[in-house]
Amino acid sequence: MGSFALLAFYAQGMAENDLAAMYRQQVQPFQPLDNPSFRTSDVSIVLATVHPDAQFVRCLNTWLSNLPKEIIIVTIPRDVPSVEAFVARVDRDQDKIRILTADKANHRAQQIRGIKAATGSIIAMVDDDTFVSPDVLRWRMAALEDPKVAGFTGIHHPDIPTSRRSSADTTCWEAFSIRGLYNFNAMAMTRFGTDGGVWCLIGCSQVLRAEVVQDPAFLDAFENQTWRGTPIKTGGDTWMTRLLMKQGHKLAFQSAPEATVYTTPKFDSGVVWQMARWLRLLITLWYMHQYNRTYQQFFGKFPWLGHHAKTLFLYDTVGWFFMEMYVWATMAEETWVHKNGKTGNDGQEPGKAEESDSSDSTFNVSDEESSVEDFWIMVEEDEASTGDFRSHR
Repeated sequence: MGSFALLAFYAQGMAENDLAAMYRQQVQPFQPLDNPSFRTSDVSIVLATVHPDAQFVRCLNTWLSNLPKEIIIVTIPRDVPSVEAFVARVDRDQDKIRILTADKANHRAQQIRGIKAATGSIIAMVDDDTFVSPDVLRWRMAALEDPKVAGFTGIHHPDIPTSRRSSADTTCWEAFSIRGLYNFNAMAMTRFGTDGGVWCLIGCSQVLRAEVVQDPAFLDAFENQTWRGTPIKTGGDTWMTRLLMKQGHKLAFQSAPEATVYTTPKFDSGVVWQMARWLRLLITLWYMHQYNRTYQQFFGKFPWLGHHAKTLFLYDTVGWFFMEMYVWATMAEETWVHKNGKTGNDGQEPGKAEESDSSDSTFNVSDEESSVEDFWIMVEEDEASTGDFRSHR
């Protein structure tokens, strides 16, 4: 009897996998119009940061290549000299960049400061380690042609320099981080294809209507959320998604590869704590056989991660159990927000953060032109393999 039950569960799982793949195939990307309602010059980019490193210059350059109205950087007083030094190295449109400060490192408070200061009719919330091709904003804003859409997100891929595409250089933590991004695209496509739902406007690049998020009632609710009496400083993307849905706004997912945003994966154990923001339930071990198909697809795209197969399986199956325990224990903590694990309240003197971070970070390439060249090589490779995650489990 037990074997029949297992076979029934297996058959159900396979049927659900096929159904999910069908829903993903139904998702159609939003296409830019010849005469769009919004242009990139309507976009205010809000970027909250502490401890920026050398990649910050590249981040600013790629977003400025999209010709936004402005970039508002919100940091803390201690890091202003560092941010100013990085802005001085930007290739173009430095006059579009404004630097504001929050009293202390608090990701949500920094975002709110930037939202209030934004003058564009569209606000793009981005991280300081995101990189884009020059046409991304135009493609992303195509989703706003539907007047009911208040916010949306899109495809995210890991930004991996060619120098790290070798099995000898990668760590299991890096594999975890890349796997998480890979899974996000497939799951988001499935949810949006099923009923138009969006689970989370992922924080590293979400686009929002200014009139909605600048509403005083919305900002008050966003700023004053608490957990057991403690103000919540982190998890802003999840809470903002929840507030938008609670107010009845429509959300969207832009699946066009031209709208892809690249972000730096973590390469040390800090990825475990970062992924606490992406909480979901335990996946049980008996699904092992069904993972074969998704692993074949994943390792086909990232072949140099094949020697991490065992650790990735542990990540997929039991890792989230421990993550759930960590989430409940640290619900009101701030350290989830920053990939370097720092809150900005550690007493470090201005100017020291970028020196230590850039010297320790494997992804900070001394030759910036080489780093930019690696990025465009990755864009071309991903465009060549458009839609490979659509059949992902």
